[in-house]
Amino acid sequence: MDIPVPIDDHVQAVWKDSLIYMITGWSNTGNVPNVQIYDPANDNWLVGTPVPTSSFYMAFGASGTIINNTIYYHGGASNGFNFPGQSHLRIGLINPSNPTQITWSTQTTNYTTYRAGCFSTMFGPIWIGGSETTYNYNGIAYNGSGGVSNKSSVLAYDTSMDSILYTNNFFPIDLRGVAFSNQFHPIKYIAGGMESNQKVSNKTYQLDIAEFIGVEENKSKSFKTYPNPTSSQINLLFDNVEDKTIQLIDVLGNVVLTEQNNSNNIQLNLSNYPKGVYFIKVTASNNSSTQKIIVQ
Repeated sequence: MDIPVPIDDHVQAVWKDSLIYMITGWSNTGNVPNVQIYDPANDNWLVGTPVPTSSFYMAFGASGTIINNTIYYHGGASNGFNFPGQSHLRIGLINPSNPTQITWSTQTTNYTTYRAGCFSTMFGPIWIGGSETTYNYNGIAYNGSGGVSNKSSVLAYDTSMDSILYTNNFFPIDLRGVAFSNQFHPIKYIAGGMESNQKVSNKTYQLDIAEFIGVEENKSKSFKTYPNPTSSQINLLFDNVEDKTIQLIDVLGNVVLTEQNNSNNIQLNLSNYPKGVYFIKVTASNNSSTQKIIVQ
């Protein structure tokens, strides 16, 4: 079935393995506010609450994801001279009783993304690669500055802390998707894109989300884990004695253990948990940090 409004360079994301959301994007002569929802089970299109008709929301080349009942999309290019890049994070709350109803809000970041890759984690969405400067299909900037270079940072949004983190990594521009076995699995894959000097990439990247989550906080709010891997007990060693919340999270994003403690030396008994990869997230003084551990 044809899509009602022709669209290109839109945000596309899946809600609860049942509906495909196509949000804003370029249609013929400019960006549009449409939210078009495809229902594969019934092979029909639904009309979602459109995004507000402003450059804060309407964009082409933005990217995003859906986590639980929330849409997150970031960046892209707005209508205007040389199609300026956007730094806005847009958030849409889906009504689970009527998933066509969406409540939209936005916040500004200090980070511009254009044609970046986006994927979900148990902590929130992450954007990788892409560029600061908007460009045409050939990688040449709309503003006439020449070939576009790739970004040197990664944007992560921690939903539990309502905070935005930045880390340093290089990935190609013009990423259009990220592959994974399930939404919250810690290993993701990207392939292709465009490297420096407008060279089409033949590389495949395997990504471990532990490299991106909590890196900035860990510099100032660090803790050590040992032994890691472990088969029974793991020790957490902190620099300071303060109230903190410790969470053990599995690869599906489930919090399987929560503990309040103010010690600088904490032991967790993991002998009753299945073997596999977990994440320990520690929240203290409005900051959070995360480390990957392995139970074997």
